[in-house]
Amino acid sequence: MRVAITGSTGLVGTALQSRLRELGHEVVPVTRGDLSDPGVLWNPPMQAIRDGAFDDVDAVINLSGASIGDGRWTEKRKQLLRTSRIDLTDFLVTHLSRLENGPSVLVNASAVGYYGTPGDELLTEASPRGDDFAASLVGDWEDSAIRARDHGMRV
Repeated sequence: MRVAITGSTGLVGTALQSRLRELGHEVVPVTRGDLSDPGVLWNPPMQAIRDGAFDDVDAVINLSGASIGDGRWTEKRKQLLRTSRIDLTDFLVTHLSRLENGPSVLVNASAVGYYGTPGDELLTEASPRGDDFAASLVGDWEDSAIRARDHGMRV
């Protein structure tokens, strides 16, 4: 299977690349930056993706997002956390939906922050979304990824 991974240089992405390769999969690390660098496949702030970056990819794993542990959650930091996840995922899903032979699967990262901070309450996947910033961030991120279903991708 040919798998593209956004956020491939992060903690989870690095470990996931290794494991997928061990299992015999071909991994396409989707690195971001200046597209003049041949190793870079996309520049989300510029809404740019290198032609062919997702050609013949069976699945995309989206792990992109600024680290939640790097500094206080100021309003500016919260905006970065949202932009680096939601705007980027919106851009990714839009791009993938336009591909003639795009991937059939999108796996999107999520987080337990979806549930907020309910104390000792037992939580399941059927539990409702929380009402704090983290819950809003994760819920909106999941909503962004779910749009890929409208384009025939399994999410």
